[in-house]
Parts: sequence; C-alpha cells; structure tokens
Amino acid sequence: MRFQAAMPKQQATTSAAGSIRLLLALAAFLAAPYASANNLSSGIYIKSELTTPYLVTGEYTYLKVSIQNLRQALRPAAPIIEDTAVNFVRNMVEIDSRRKVTHSFVYRLRPAKAGKYTVPPVSISYAGRQHSSQELYFEVLDPDDLTRVSTGRAGQEVLVGWFPKKTTLYVGEQCPLTLKIYVPTSLRPSSWGLPEPDKKNCLAWRFEAPSRDTISELVINNASYIAGPFKTTLSGISPGTASFGPTRLNIVSRQRRIDPGRGIVISDNPVGLTLPAIDFDILPLPPNAPKGYKGAVGQFNLAAECQKAAIKDTDTLEVFIRVEGEGNLENIEAPELTQKGWKVIDSSKMERGGERRLARGAVTFRQILRPEPSPDLPKAIPPYALSFFNPENKSYYTLTTSPMPVTVIKTLGNAQPTDNKLPTTIDPVAQRPEQMSDILGFITQPRTDTNAESSPAMAWRSWQLIPALLCLAIIMLPLLKKIREMRERNSGPRERKHALREIAQTTDAQDFYRRAGHFIDTWLEPDDELKAVLAERDRHCFSPGEHAEEAIAEERKQQILKLLKRHVQLMIVTLITGIALLCPLDP
Repeated sequence: MRFQAAMPKQQATTSAAGSIRLLLALAAFLAAPYASANNLSSGIYIKSELTTPYLVTGEYTYLKVSIQNLRQALRPAAPIIEDTAVNFVRNMVEIDSRRKVTHSFVYRLRPAKAGKYTVPPVSISYAGRQHSSQELYFEVLDPDDLTRVSTGRAGQEVLVGWFPKKTTLYVGEQCPLTLKIYVPTSLRPSSWGLPEPDKKNCLAWRFEAPSRDTISELVINNASYIAGPFKTTLSGISPGTASFGPTRLNIVSRQRRIDPGRGIVISDNPVGLTLPAIDFDILPLPPNAPKGYKGAVGQFNLAAECQKAAIKDTDTLEVFIRVEGEGNLENIEAPELTQKGWKVIDSSKMERGGERRLARGAVTFRQILRPEPSPDLPKAIPPYALSFFNPENKSYYTLTTSPMPVTVIKTLGNAQPTDNKLPTTIDPVAQRPEQMSDILGFITQPRTDTNAESSPAMAWRSWQLIPALLCLAIIMLPLLKKIREMRERNSGPRERKHALREIAQTTDAQDFYRRAGHFIDTWLEPDDELKAVLAERDRHCFSPGEHAEEAIAEERKQQILKLLKRHVQLMIVTLITGIALLCPLDP
C-alpha cells in the first residue's frame, strides 16, 4: 500500500485500563472497516524488480516478484514479453526486521535481440481484489556500443558500459548508476575489486559488488565473457558539470602452470584497469520554493501514526512519521508540525541499514511530543507537512497528514487557583519540568570557624600522614614488581603475533618459507607436519642453484598459516595445563 498525501482520521488504539479507554478502543474497532489504512503497517503489497535493466545481446536478467503481508502466496503467472523467453527459476520466503513475511518468485528473462523492452505489471487476486506490481523497463544494447579497455595482455580486452538513469540532474537529485564489466573467460577472473572513481562536483555511495545471482556468462563475437554489474547512487553538489571518473578497478586473474618439481602451481595476479569517466549536467532548483522547503528532491508519500488516544498534560507521547518514495531519502529532514500547541522534546531518524544506498524506499522519524502549557489544551496533534521538488514535472509539492485526535487531561497541579492567593501545596508529580526552576537553588554551606580547632590537634593530624605514606610505599613496591614481571611475561605472545602477521603479509615464496622456518625454530616444537614445512623451506631457500623470485600459491600459504596458528594455540593450552597441575588451589 502506498501512503497518500491527505490522510484520514487516525485509528485510536488504547490500553484496556479504564472504561473510557475501553469505549475508545471499541469505537475504533467498529470504525476500522470504514477508515483507510493510514497506519504504518500496510495491506497486501506486490512489487517487481530486475537484477539489472541494462543488457547486451545474448545476456539475461532476473525478474523478482515480491508479495508482502500474505501468509500463503501462489506463484503468479509469468509476464508475457515480446521477443523474450521467460522461465521460472525459484521461489523463497524472507522475514525482515519488522517480522514482515515476503514471498518472492524469481523469473529469468532472456531477450532475443537489441531494443527496449517493457515488463507488464504482475498481478495476483486475493479476497476478490486484484493486486498488481509496477511496470518495468529494460534495454538491450549491441556489444559494439561498449567501451574496450586494455588489460595489457594480447587478445584479452575488457568491455565496459556506464548506464546512468539520466545524465541531467537537479542539485540534490539521486540518480541510480550501474557499471557493467564484461571480462573474458580466458583471463580466469577469481575475484572482483570495488571500483574507485574520482568524483568532481558530485557525491556517490560506495559501489555495491556483484552478487552470485547477478553474475552471468555470455558469448560476445564468438568469445566467452563473464559479466558483473556494480551499482551505486549519484547526486550533484552545485549547478554546473559533474564528472564521475576516471575509475580504477582491479581484477584478480588466477593462472595455473606446471612446475617440474612441485606439479600444478596456482598463482593470483591482479590486473589493473582504468575505466573512462562519465559526465553529468547539474541544474539549479527552480525559484519560488514553498515555505518550509528543506531540499527534498524526488517523489514521496507521507504518513503519521500515534498510538496514544489520551494523555495528561504533563505526559509525553510518541509519533512515527514515515516518508516513502524515490529520491534523496537519506538527506530528508523530519517533517514539521503545521500548528502550535505541542512541543517537540526529541526527534530522531531511524537508520535504514543497507537500504541507505538505494534511492527508492522509506525512512521513518520518531518524535516525542508534549502539550505546551496553555489555558486551552489541544484536542489533536496538528498535521505534519513535507515540501519536496519533483524533477519529473519540475514542480514543488507540499504533503500534509490529517490531524490525529488526542484527549489531553488537565492535572490538578496545573489548575488555576480561584482567588489571588497562591496555592499552599504543589503536587511535585504533576508539576512540569520546565516549571521547577523555582525550587532549584544552591545549598548554602555552613560557615566553619577556623579558630575552633586547637593547634595541638591540627599538628597531630599532620603527623598521621607519615605512616600513611609508609603503608602506601609498602603496598606499591611489590605491585610495581608484579606489573614489570607481567609485562616481561606478555612480551612473548606479542612477538609471536607480530611474527605471524609478517608471515601472512609476505608474498615471495623464498621469504615466506624463510620466515615460517624461523618461527618454527624459535617458538614451536617440530612434529611431522612442521618438519614437512621445514623441508619445503630447505628446498626453496637452501638448495643449490639459483632460485627465481616467484609468488607462493595462496592455497598452500593459508595451509601453512593455519598450521602455525594451531600449534601456537596447542602450546598455550599445554603451558596453562602444566601450570595448573604444578600449582594446585589451596583447600
């Protein structure tokens, strides 16, 4: 369900204490079928999304259809797309932090040729009503439209494509940006680095690395490629031209070769790429912004909720304001009350977690309100207002929520006296915190007479400092000695940890085996496994003949590091056990 700009009356939910609150709860229950769902919890909601809307000929993408707030969801019919093969892949069930259950169905879309495609809305029927998702679009390009980037190896060029949603933005407007990398299979990529772009007059989140579901294989011009999309969100800072890039990217290439002495040797070699930059035009926001506009750019809906229906004028209540839509959600400030009568004690923004990098979603604000002191107590929480600029139609809009009825009960402590005399007693519980300044003050210290103490008594007190200092010295000397012994005893573990860190950072085979062998000779008691490592050390470092510098295989390196750490832990456990046996506890 999407929240509308104008919200109906708030449904009141109260506790079961008191007959008045029971009547209010019963009235709210009876009126619920006739009221719109202005609560923050929505009804059945269905949405569709593509893993990537930008493809080349021969590539495929996945369509994910998610259905919320439905206990059991049947698989919807696959959409019919022209010149595209649609196949069901799998279904899954997800539960978010708010314990909302989402049923998801995944379809694979494989278009046959280049062009622009439309994914029609996916619909389901429930309780006699039709629920549909939004319409989606994706584009298939010709591989010749991609940019070729050299890897420094003959016949192994990487294909690169920048895919922004638009290249002309307003200041503060969020623009999804996708970078697709097509790596030749012959390069044998084993891992991807994250792109590191240079940014001028723009801001962007750190790139999201490709997941297993978004990596695909395809054939381009009779050559096999592995494709991976990197996603981020970009926004302009000031009017003018914004430049995103050049971008640095490292791809690790895993190569295998046969060594006569060791057999198959695997080595990982980084391949550095420099990707071209992409430019954006940043436009200033139009003038005549509405009063209270604070830089929100996009398309949003607004809703507010309060769970309390009646409070005392000295109490506080909690209000949740939810802004949902597409735009700069991360920079949106809390909507403001349109009328007076309530004081905002505290306002906080609930973190969006991993969704912060997304331009589409929702953000929730939590505010603590208290009625302002006034002869006429408020009867409702006034509407909240949010002003934003819509870049699609280049217009400003202001959303407001409906007033939320709240009964404010005047306490006895705030009642005005009937005559001109001040009340003799004040209820401290009913008194407001901001009205308690008249009972605060400094405590006057009693005056002390310095002549009351006799001089012999003062002299006697000064002599008591001498034995106190002697006792302190007696206590501190053995304590300092113990601290020095502990520092000397703990130097061994620190040295071992430092040595293991240096071994892990070494990439040269000879240097690695030399350090590992020195560690075994210094700290460990060699067994059969450690002796095998020492034998490898001798073969790499001390055998006759010249040895070319080469990198150690990552798999063998990790095996030796795990072996050393396991023996160090075993040595520590053996030492602690021996100390415990030699030093039994006193009965």
